Amino acid sequence: MNGRAHRSRGLRSTTRAALALGLLLLVVACAAPLGPVRHDPITPDEVHEHVAYFASDELLGREAGTDGERLAAAYIIKRLEVLPRMQPGGEDGWLQAFTVPASLMPTGPAFSAVAERQPPEDETALSDAELADQAAEAGALEQAAGDEAAQGESVVAHNVLAVLPGSDPELAHEVIVLGAHYDHVGLGEHGNSLTMLDFDAAPLADRIHNGADDNASGSAVLLELAESLSTASRRPRRTLIFQWYSGEELGLLGSRHWVEHPSVDFERVVTMLNMDMVGRLTGSTLSVGGIGTNAAFEGPLRKHGQILGIELLLDPVGAAPSDNAPFHSAGVPVLFFFTGLHDDYHRPSDELSGLNARGAARVGRLIEAVFRDLDAIDSLPPFTAAPGAAYMFRPSAWLGLALMDTPAWVPGGALVSVVVDEGPAARGGLQQGDVILRVDGGRPLDAAAVEAAMSELDSARTPRHLQVWRNTSGRAVTEDDDWLDTHELIELSVRASVR
Repeated sequence: MNGRAHRSRGLRSTTRAALALGLLLLVVACAAPLGPVRHDPITPDEVHEHVAYFASDELLGREAGTDGERLAAAYIIKRLEVLPRMQPGGEDGWLQAFTVPASLMPTGPAFSAVAERQPPEDETALSDAELADQAAEAGALEQAAGDEAAQGESVVAHNVLAVLPGSDPELAHEVIVLGAHYDHVGLGEHGNSLTMLDFDAAPLADRIHNGADDNASGSAVLLELAESLSTASRRPRRTLIFQWYSGEELGLLGSRHWVEHPSVDFERVVTMLNMDMVGRLTGSTLSVGGIGTNAAFEGPLRKHGQILGIELLLDPVGAAPSDNAPFHSAGVPVLFFFTGLHDDYHRPSDELSGLNARGAARVGRLIEAVFRDLDAIDSLPPFTAAPGAAYMFRPSAWLGLALMDTPAWVPGGALVSVVVDEGPAARGGLQQGDVILRVDGGRPLDAAAVEAAMSELDSARTPRHLQVWRNTSGRAVTEDDDWLDTHELIELSVRASVR
C-alpha cells in the first residue's frame, strides 16, 4: 500500500526484506514441535499463557517491523502448525509481508535485537551453535533495521494468516475473517504513547509498552478461537481466515494491506469479526460495534450475551478506529469486540497484571457462539453501510474523543487520549495529548466533569468553547519541567454530533 515511498529502494530494500523474513523463518524452524492437539474450549489459563508471552519485556512492545514483532509471529505460527486442517494463508507460508514507511517509524532502540530469545519451551531445542548463529543473524538485522530507520528507509512487517477450509461444498467458497492486531507501540517513540516520560532519561524497563490488553488480549483470544474451531467435531461450513495484523498502531497498515492485496478473491469475504482490547472486561460489560452492517448480527449477539451473562453495549457503526474499518470501507459486514478504554491505554502500565483472563475467555466464547449462529445461516443478509465514527459510550452527544485524568503534577484538566479522525473533536482542532482545562470559561475540570459537560445535547446545538493546554516543547514533558514554559493555553471551539 505504501509503494510510492519505496519504488526507488531497489535491491537494498529487497535484501533487507529477505533478511527479516529469513530471521522469522529461522525462529519458527528452530521451535520445538508441540504435541498433538485435542479439542479444548477457550480457557482463561490458555489466554493468560498467550498474553504472558506477547506482553513480556523480551518482545520490547512488539513494534511493527522489529524483532519483537517477529518473535510474536513465530509464537503464533508454532501453535498454528499443529492444528488439524489448518493451512498457511500467506504469500510466504503463514506470512504476508508489507512495508512500513520510514516516516512512521522511530529511530531509537525499539529495533534492538531480541531474537536470541525464543518463545517459551524452545530453548532446549537449540544447540549452542544454533543459538550463536541466530544471535549473529539477529545482530545483523538490528544493524540493518537501525541503518534503515536512520537513513529514512522503510522496514518490513508481517501479517500472520491461517486458513481453515469450510466443510460445506455449497458454502466453502464464502469466507469469514476473524482478525486481531498483534503489534503494539514498542518503546512509545513514534508518538502513540500517552505516558509523560522523559524517554532519554528513563531506563529501558520503564519505557517498554507491553500492550497486554492492546492487543495481546485480542491476539490470544484469536489464537484460542483458531484452536477451538479447528479441533471441534462440528467443522465450520464456511472457510475461515484467521488474521493477525501488524502495523495497526501505525494506521491500520496490516489490515489495509490485506484488504488491498487479499490472499483470496475479496468478493468471497462475507463477514469480518475483529477483537481489539478484550482483556479488561469490567462489570460484564462489552462493547460491540458494527451491528448495523448486517441484519443477522443483533439476534445472535443478544441471545449469547444473555446466556454468558455479558451485558452488551451495541453500536451500529462499522468504522471504529481498529482493523474492522478497512473491511467496512470495502463493503464487508463487520463486528468489533472491545472491553473499553482505561488509564493504562498506550502506557507502559498496560501489563499482564491488569489482564482479566476469565473475562477475555468469556468474550472469546461469545465470539465463537455468534460465529456458529452466523455460519448456520444458509444465505447471510447483504452488507448495510453504517457510516459515522464509532464510539460505543456516547448515547447522546458524540465528540469523537476519549479523556483521561491528568497526573497530579499537571495543573488541572482532562487529557485527550484519543481523537477519532474526522470526528467533531478533530474538526474543532483538538489533538491527542492536549489537556482540556475549561469548558465555556468555567472552573478547571477533571476528565469526568469535561465529559459530562460536553456530552449534554446542548453541545450538539451550540459549540462549546474550550481552553486547552497544548505542549509546544516538541518533546515529552515530565514533572520536573516548568508547565508554563512547555505549554501554551489556546482557545478552541468544538460542536458535538448527535447520536
